[in-house]
Amino acid sequence: MITSPPRFHMPVVLWSRLRVLTLSPHEKEEMACLQPILNAASNTLEELYLTSLHVGESQQLSLAGLLNLKDLSRLRVFALYAIIKCNEKESGALCDINIVLSKISASNQITNLSFDLDISGKHPFGGCLEQDWVGLCDEIIRISAGKPLELELQTTVSLEGFQSPDVGDGAIYSHIAETTASLTDFPKICAHFWNPTCWSGRLAPFPRSQVCSRCRR
Repeated sequence: MITSPPRFHMPVVLWSRLRVLTLSPHEKEEMACLQPILNAASNTLEELYLTSLHVGESQQLSLAGLLNLKDLSRLRVFALYAIIKCNEKESGALCDINIVLSKISASNQITNLSFDLDISGKHPFGGCLEQDWVGLCDEIIRISAGKPLELELQTTVSLEGFQSPDVGDGAIYSHIAETTASLTDFPKICAHFWNPTCWSGRLAPFPRSQVCSRCRR
């Protein structure tokens, strides 16, 4: 609630002092309240995690019309859990994310970006390969603007139907690796890429709603 209810003389929550906020990006009611909260906390919010899991079937909402990060002058951490429906003709989840990122000011305080992407569909996952991965990299590079930036990019394939777990997902991981390779040309961007093949080597990403500190490499 942005204003206090009639029975209270003081606001229940002082949004103007909020520093950390965690919501589910797939909860329509929660997301409808997000922008007013961001407006009230524009001078204090430092960490925004749109990572909480939705109870029941999750539907990827269009985020570009629900939040604008341009006025968050102290934002350091932005983390997002998103679902990419590969075989849907109108699935533009990554383009939508890029629009959200494009609103972040060039003179930002961002130190951490974290993306947990659940790729859902069937082989050959055509819709995923056409997603704007290059645009995502361009926005990450722009936001970094030569300053240190920690990036976590986790991708997981969720197969629909009764396909074998290894049908097509290797091609997706390879495609993502190839299209995001440009990030390695920027030494100030410390990029961590995760997919299930990493876990066999006992490596795993940070839990949702957590980000890593600056790497020493």
